[in-house]
Amino acid sequence: MPGKYNTDTKAEVLKSIDTTAFQQPLVSVIMPAYDMQEFIGESISSVIAQTYTNWELIVVDDGSTDQTKNIVAKFMEEDKRIQYFYQPNSGQGKARNLAIHESKGGLVAFLDADDSWMPDKLKRQTAFIQQNNADLIFSDIIIVDEKGNKLRDTWGVVDKIYRGDGGIIGFMFENKAPMPAIMAKKESILKLGGFSESDDMRYVEDYDLWLRMLQQNSVFASSAEKLATYRLLSGKSNKRRRTILNVITPLTAIHIANSELGDYRNTALKSWARRCIKVCFHTLSGTDLKKIIQLLPTKGARSFFNLLNTVAPPVFVGKCILVHCRSAIKKMPRYVALLSN
Repeated sequence: MPGKYNTDTKAEVLKSIDTTAFQQPLVSVIMPAYDMQEFIGESISSVIAQTYTNWELIVVDDGSTDQTKNIVAKFMEEDKRIQYFYQPNSGQGKARNLAIHESKGGLVAFLDADDSWMPDKLKRQTAFIQQNNADLIFSDIIIVDEKGNKLRDTWGVVDKIYRGDGGIIGFMFENKAPMPAIMAKKESILKLGGFSESDDMRYVEDYDLWLRMLQQNSVFASSAEKLATYRLLSGKSNKRRRTILNVITPLTAIHIANSELGDYRNTALKSWARRCIKVCFHTLSGTDLKKIIQLLPTKGARSFFNLLNTVAPPVFVGKCILVHCRSAIKKMPRYVALLSN
């Protein structure tokens, strides 16, 4: 049994906050957009509808070929708090970094051009981040499909504080922070250089940054209150599946100082190895497996499977790794329960 997980102090319950007792700083809303003419109007409207009014919206058009620019222009005519920037298609990491660079607020909130916010989102979160003195906060969300039909009522976010090794391990099991529900101190993001702009980090730029922030002693706080809607697009989902292997680099770079928590870390790495194999199973290549094998926490296991990968078909090697990591699945429910307390 690993050492007691002792960094799961509860966050202050969001709905108990008296929001009038806190300052109202400028919040810079960061919105990357690529060919989002169908949804960006709804997203911008959800910002304009906020009960908290001290915000600026920075839209970065990531090389759109549709009417995205024209739609944003119409909103800009009506509301001077909205700004528009264009860049050749370079990915969300670079688009978000550009928006942050152009922002004037000390707090940044992220909203992709196909997602939306509840009206009190900014009001509740500006108070919440001050109350918890956190570097980054997030809430729960509702997941909908392309037509706005509810798919899931929750992302599974709970009232919690994440800090130190325990916070890092909590995020190692999964990216717990849904993008449209995040607010962060801009300085905490900038001191780490912002989001990765590498193709090797595409679609996991946020997860990579959150892990790096936790490694540098940032404090995260979460609330179970649902303050945003995440739209699950079929095209977006397929792209993310194809790039799941990009999580390997940030995960394998993590160092845990508390050796008593090593079993949690190893379980998280094994669970990701299984996830990568299952998502990519029908297209597995020897190169894919070479990356996945890096997730195996022991040198002996890595050496054995690297050797097997040179002589056996990828599917066979993948099945062997799934069996090897099966113990992680047995531990997951118990560990996740402990991490959620």
